[in-house]
Amino acid sequence: SSWQKINTALRSWREFAASRGWPTVIETDDPLRGGKLAAWVTSLVALTTLVYASISKYVWGLCTWMTLQHQADPRVAVPEWRTFMAATKVLTFVPAKPHDRWTVENLEKVLVILDPTKFEDIQLAVLLLLLFYTFARSETPLSKTRGGRDCFDPKEDLTWSDVRLRRDRSTQYRQIVEVRFKKVKTDQRMERAEARGDGDWRPVGAVDDPLWDLPTWYVRLLGFYGRKRGDSEPFFIDPSLCPANVTAGEVWMHRDAEPREAWLYRDALTASYAAQRAAGVPDSELAAFHGLRVEGYNLSKRGNGVAITGAHGGWTSRSGRKRYDRFGPRSAHRISQNMLRARVSDFSASSEDEDSGDSEDAEPPERAAAPPASRIDRSQLQSPGAGSSSSPVAAQLVRPQPVGGATQNPLLPEGWTEKRREAPSGTRYTTYVGPHGEKASSRVAAWAVFESVVSCEATPA
Repeated sequence: SSWQKINTALRSWREFAASRGWPTVIETDDPLRGGKLAAWVTSLVALTTLVYASISKYVWGLCTWMTLQHQADPRVAVPEWRTFMAATKVLTFVPAKPHDRWTVENLEKVLVILDPTKFEDIQLAVLLLLLFYTFARSETPLSKTRGGRDCFDPKEDLTWSDVRLRRDRSTQYRQIVEVRFKKVKTDQRMERAEARGDGDWRPVGAVDDPLWDLPTWYVRLLGFYGRKRGDSEPFFIDPSLCPANVTAGEVWMHRDAEPREAWLYRDALTASYAAQRAAGVPDSELAAFHGLRVEGYNLSKRGNGVAITGAHGGWTSRSGRKRYDRFGPRSAHRISQNMLRARVSDFSASSEDEDSGDSEDAEPPERAAAPPASRIDRSQLQSPGAGSSSSPVAAQLVRPQPVGGATQNPLLPEGWTEKRREAPSGTRYTTYVGPHGEKASSRVAAWAVFESVVSCEATPA
């Protein structure tokens, strides 16, 4: 939040000013106001590892605090302040690093080891699958502190009434879980059309595999409560409150949970790291909760298409239009199932790079590059008639590619073919198959596989 940025900058400034004998408040008519501010910024550059994005927020936070002290912004009327900050940016700018993905393979390892008879394991599974299927940010279900500004707030954090189980004709009598979203990062005042009336509900449909089925885990969680929980109770409560050796179906929570008993973000994150390590995930692959949002989005984009994935995640809503108005009545219920189908299908290689802002940028492998044996003339690509493609080379480049068929491509390594396929959502995609059954999702990946095989064959035993 804004106050967190202000307080963080103020702590840094207090320490710096005290070390030089300066007062904390920079007065409006202080002739050294620009020099003091510049000296502090210089210390951030020289003595810390902060990048420019953080340094600029520190400056904003401190200057905002000064105005709250009824003093002028110390940057005002300081000559060449923008030039100074531009020089700071040159020294400290670092491109933003994409969030690490929590790969679907590692998520499956965690779900496998979770005990479906223990409260803490069931609650963790519900949290992970909820974040994975709804693309929610972690601040939606979890609060940060037990007191203060960031404590549990039923108007913002997930309460028991914000999650419900449905099974009726509209769901074809299959159980689905619906999650209501309230304040979100991009809509703090709940002005979006979906939030009107009963609220902004996102459905999570049933899937064939019980391990991945959110309704199944949710019903297991209900077994530990022998009463109807209060509407404003925290949905996720501190697992340490659960007595030891409580088994499934044994009721232990006989009263309403208080806001201070909500499961905190830091404790849930610690539990998720412990579960990943217990599942055999190496430390280099440990991921935080945002990685589930990234992986879920990538899988849904492959299995459901960009349009409904954007609507489900809340990125393409328009004023006056509900979230799923453009799609069939049961399309939203199939999102989770299609995500898992994308995981096991040819087009769903979730461990490979994806053309989205959430995937990691892998350094491209270096390969041999050389000019062609003979120069290619334009006449080789076109027949005498303008726009014609009757020449052998042009015919090869623009040949039709039927769905399901394998065709040669002069841009691929020797022996490789490309296949056109169609996802259940109707999205068409291309896969590339090597002479020995190797698979790749792009021509670049195909060349990388080809060159790795060649280098292995060339290496003496």
